[in-house]
Amino acid sequence: NADEGNSAFSQILRMARLARLVKLLKAIPELAVLVNAMVKGFSSITYIAMLLLLTFYVFGILGIILFSANDPFHFANLHTAIITLFRCSTLEDWTDVM
Repeated sequence: NADEGNSAFSQILRMARLARLVKLLKAIPELAVLVNAMVKGFSSITYIAMLLLLTFYVFGILGIILFSANDPFHFANLHTAIITLFRCSTLEDWTDVM
């Protein structure tokens, strides 16, 4: 029961923090406009992320088909192929792929 009491108390503290945030949004209308714009933009970001995931998926399969014989370390399966494509697209240690 002591754990349940601590859990309930921590939930109350979290609600108090949330109430403080809402109070801040009411006090600064410009901040409320920014937060509202971010919330409305999440649906667009979700669609962009799904399109990016689909692109990585298609090119990952294509990479497995074309390069698995020559480079099995980077294109052995779909998981490593997608990670390799992500590394190349973000230029993070992409020279190891070459």
